[in-house]
Amino acid sequence: MPDRSTKGRLFTQEEVNSILSRAVERQSPSAGGLTYEELLDTARQAGISAEAIDAAASEVESGESISREEEHVRTELAARAWTQRRAFAIHLTVYTMVMALLGVANWQSWHEGDRVLWVVYPLLGWGIGLAAHFTRVTYGRVFPDPRAEERVRLELRKEKRRRRESRGALKESAKELGVAVERGMANLLSDVAKTIHDTVDGSPQKERADVRVGTRARVEQGDDEEDDDEDSGRSSRGRPR
Repeated sequence: MPDRSTKGRLFTQEEVNSILSRAVERQSPSAGGLTYEELLDTARQAGISAEAIDAAASEVESGESISREEEHVRTELAARAWTQRRAFAIHLTVYTMVMALLGVANWQSWHEGDRVLWVVYPLLGWGIGLAAHFTRVTYGRVFPDPRAEERVRLELRKEKRRRRESRGALKESAKELGVAVERGMANLLSDVAKTIHDTVDGSPQKERADVRVGTRARVEQGDDEEDDDEDSGRSSRGRPR
């Protein structure tokens, strides 16, 4: 229980934040945080408006976004500096190996009677290029560019925007492909169903039609034969004996 001095004390803003944080942790130690509704309910009990909570949440989210962006910028700058140093180290290694090989060759030719120190020319020529490379690597560290972070930040934002647009275009393409596949499958199933319907229902109808035609022909033929028989009977009855 707090004493009387604590109840009558005026707390600073840092102490208020610390007390509220510890109170939330004690109230829900296993939750690990609060939802937006729980945050609004807590702020309402403390007499804080929902608008102030929304503004503070936006500031926190924007601050976290800026912090992540700054971390990406510093990481990118460090990676670029490491790449430049690595490239110079490889250049220096290749230069040393080649110059050592040329020095051995020149030494052998010198002892064979060719008294020309020709290794000096590639040593100096390539050495100038190596010195320029070294100057370019160390110049940025000795005289850092104050606009380097801003350029890297703009590049990262453009890359992020390009990736977002690429993902959007990919989603649209996938959606169009899905629609086209659905239409193709629907047309294919319709054609298959029509073919099955024609195969199953067409033959019996044709057979029934043939049967009807054949039956009608036989009936008509039978009627004609009966008419002929009747005509022949009348003729035989009407003939004198």
